[in-house]
Formats: sequence, C-alpha cells, structure tokens
Amino acid sequence: MAPSKLKRVFSDLILEGINITRQAQEGDAIYAEKNILDEVFSRYQIWKSDIKDFLTMAKRDNIEFYKFYEADSVPNLKGGIEYSNIQSEESQTLLKNIRTETSKHLNLLKEAGDDVFNKKLPKTTIVNPSIITLGRKNKLTFNTITGDTTLGKVKVNFKADQQKFNVLKTLLNANEKQASYKDLCNALGFPLNKTEYSDIGQIIKTIKEDLQILPEGCAVNTDIFHNIEKVGFRIIVE
Repeated sequence: MAPSKLKRVFSDLILEGINITRQAQEGDAIYAEKNILDEVFSRYQIWKSDIKDFLTMAKRDNIEFYKFYEADSVPNLKGGIEYSNIQSEESQTLLKNIRTETSKHLNLLKEAGDDVFNKKLPKTTIVNPSIITLGRKNKLTFNTITGDTTLGKVKVNFKADQQKFNVLKTLLNANEKQASYKDLCNALGFPLNKTEYSDIGQIIKTIKEDLQILPEGCAVNTDIFHNIEKVGFRIIVE
C-alpha cells in the first residue's frame, strides 16, 4: 500500500478510536435518546479488527504488536436482556471497559504509527557495513564476514563455509528479514524441492540449538525464527 494511503488509514483509525471513547461515556449514555450500547460495542469490535489489518498492511504484524490480538475486558459477544437497560450495572460496566480498552489500544496504535511513519523505533541498525544489529530487548548481532553472532548473552561463531552462516546471512539481508524457500535453496546451492525444504528446517533447528533457543526445557533465548508455511522463514527479534 502507498505510504500516503497508509497514513490516511492510520489517521482514520485514530479518529475513530477517539470517537468511540467519547461515545462510550457511561454517564452521557444514560441521557441519550436511544440505547447506544449495541452501536458502540459494534464500532469497537470493527475498529479493533481494522487495527489488525493496518498492522498487516504496514508489515508490523510482529511480536511487539501481537497484543492487539489478545483477548481484553470487552467480550467478542455480549448477552441480551441484561444489556437492554443502559442504566443496568452490566451495561455501564461494558461501556466503561470499551472506553478503557479503546484508550489502551489508541496508545499502542500511536506507537505503531511512530514506528511506521517516523522511524522512531528502528528495527535494524547498521553498526558498520559488516555487522547487522537487530532488536532492542534481546539484541541479535551478526557479522556478515566473520560469522560472529550474539543473541542476548549467547555468543557463537558460524564459519563462512557453513550452511548455517549462509542461512543467517540470507535471512538477515532479506527485506523484512524474510526469505523464501527458493532464496534459501539458492543460497545453499540446493535444488528447489520439498525434500530440501525439510533440510533447511533442520539447519535452522541446529542454529536454534547453537543460540540456545532449543531445547525448550532449558532454553536461554526465545525463538526468533518464524516458519511461514509453504513460503519460507522470517527472523523477528523484540
């Protein structure tokens, strides 16, 4: 999506969130001409879904923003008769929860906007031409010449003639740190077939073991390798 259109979508989402918080004022709702609970409840659910779509279009559907997908204090479905009276305790509580959750998601949406449009939180920093640094909380660094690699406090060297080195280099040099099976097969000199896909998965498994992501029972680091079914792999670091 064009940046200008993405900005319009972002601005519309911010405005809609503000309008929902205004409409969900418990006290004001009592004096409205009609019970507005159904309308504001529906608007909230649609708005939250639209935020997910925005994050996907902006290619920010990563770990940092998975919180948008989590359940919150507003149910996906609401009951019937107990909400028919806007003055009931159930109706007033639901309105309050909608207002609270909308305010929370507005703040998260603004953070995403800073990331997407202002580059306030850059995902990748080039320290020098040969070293790639990724993430902020659990930093990954990779030297594209020597193969020196760190993830958190774990330090490993992947020699340049190793398959693991080529897999890491291909992923980290790729756009959005995502490489297709075709890209990875080409980097490894493999023929393009499903058998080789399995071999690539095995190579990544050994990288995880080296970086102490595996075995799960005694892992030091969280998993940064995300398999995209029938597509390839992506590295995501917080």
